[in-house]
Amino acid sequence: VDVTKRLRRAATRFHRSSKKQRDPALPGLSFAVVRNPWERLVAAYQGNVDVPDKRGQQLRSWIREFHQIPEKETLTFSHFVRWLVTQSPALMDPAWKPFNEVCRFNTLKYTYVARLENAYEDVLAILKQMGIEGKDEEHALLGVLAKRLAMSGEAAPGSADRTLRVLHYYLSDDKHDLVELVRQKYRDDIRLFNYEFPMNRSFAPWTRSLGPGGKALATAA
Repeated sequence: VDVTKRLRRAATRFHRSSKKQRDPALPGLSFAVVRNPWERLVAAYQGNVDVPDKRGQQLRSWIREFHQIPEKETLTFSHFVRWLVTQSPALMDPAWKPFNEVCRFNTLKYTYVARLENAYEDVLAILKQMGIEGKDEEHALLGVLAKRLAMSGEAAPGSADRTLRVLHYYLSDDKHDLVELVRQKYRDDIRLFNYEFPMNRSFAPWTRSLGPGGKALATAA
């Protein structure tokens, strides 16, 4: 389920259950939820392609057909990314369609743009603007986000486990620069929200071969 829809449903539940009604004088509120594109594609692959359901089976068949991969050969995250970047943004699946294509940030003005990496703080700010605030609401929101995180099987945003997972997927293919492919395809989202490829050299010293933003550095022959 798209994370934007998750948070919208959570906010709706809080609004309906809150004893404090929203002040009619408050202006209308519009918001969007964005995510680091490199992390987003890993989550999209794990939640949509690398799963044993009918949708995953259909996606895998399209990717195999595109790459002409036989059934006996393992389909990888690299295959997914290289298939995805050939698509027109307007025709992409909502699970990985660029946010700028969906939300039209260049032409629409949102009251608030939340980042999944800061989901708890940002959604609390959105609820506050809706007139929904208090310790009970904070605890309820924390419970909803924790439950959704547990259901998705993802590590907490910004955690070492999540960063290591992203590094594993992108750097496991020595023949293709997956980091750069994503950078080019999602350049508007990256530019608008100043996203960079997630790295932490303190626990992954081998990523020092990557420059700022995850670009590979040239090495002497």
